[in-house]
Amino acid sequence: GSKVCSRTAIRMYAPMVALLGVTFLIAYSGEYFLAAMLLAIALTSMALLVVLSRMECTKDAIKIAYELPPKQTRAKFWGTAQVIVGCLPAAPAFLAGTTVGYLAGGLALFGTFLS
Repeated sequence: GSKVCSRTAIRMYAPMVALLGVTFLIAYSGEYFLAAMLLAIALTSMALLVVLSRMECTKDAIKIAYELPPKQTRAKFWGTAQVIVGCLPAAPAFLAGTTVGYLAGGLALFGTFLS
């Protein structure tokens, strides 16, 4: 299969896609400045991910970081880290303090716990 549609690629880009969704919901609620900031963050993150994921030194650094936790706790450590990172797109939505923001944050959290 294609690398772009692989399960790994989908997991890599999912938090940024969720952030884009939250961004559009926040823009819909009228919080244009916050939406612009989130859009800039999401697009910059995606661009960095595309560039850095193709560099050999990045792959080496990921391997080293993955092996840092002891083997017996590694799976739980990275599972917890994945949940924390997955919850990050919900934070700006909740900070908007609007009904749409709360809905968007809830959807982002729901998506995190589904994966």
